[in-house]
Amino acid sequence: MRDITDREKEIMQLLLTSKSLKQIAKELCITYATVRTHVNSLYEKLKINDRHELMANVIKRQNQIIEVLKNV
Repeated sequence: MRDITDREKEIMQLLLTSKSLKQIAKELCITYATVRTHVNSLYEKLKINDRHELMANVIKRQNQIIEVLKNV
């Protein structure tokens, strides 16, 4: 996934569970500002603007994988 770091992947998973940035910071024992930096970097790499686009992106990729598996 376009050079997404392990920490960004971890934060992405937490975003997809509807956790707030504040909750993510607490869970990962990092500051809110650090979470925000990772989120901004993640959105930039994925060329998206918000959590809704992140969810849509994930769903689209899942559907693509399902279609590929149907053709195997």
